[in-house]
Amino acid sequence: MADETIYEMIMERLPPDVADSLTLDQKSALLSACKPVSWQRHPVNLRLTFPIGRERYFVTLVSGVERRSPERRVRDALIYPVMTGGNMLFLLGVGLALCAATVLAVVISSHLLHL
Repeated sequence: MADETIYEMIMERLPPDVADSLTLDQKSALLSACKPVSWQRHPVNLRLTFPIGRERYFVTLVSGVERRSPERRVRDALIYPVMTGGNMLFLLGVGLALCAATVLAVVISSHLLHL
């Protein structure tokens, strides 16, 4: 969906008196806010969903050149700390899965060598 289309949809949903009261600068700022965020354009952008029981869980991995300012990195570190229980459980699960895959690969390869 084009940025202008999103802008037009928002403008149509605003009450007419509010839309008419917006200045040119406000309309320009609103159009700018409708543009996609830059993090969606990183070279690595994986979004996976896994059904577990009745729930669906997602994992997102975004990687690329750091573009955030030092101030924003500090703020983000406070808002989204790395050392949380959920993050530690996730990393433990990934580590165990990698270990299990390695052991399985070694067992299969040694079995195939002895055939």
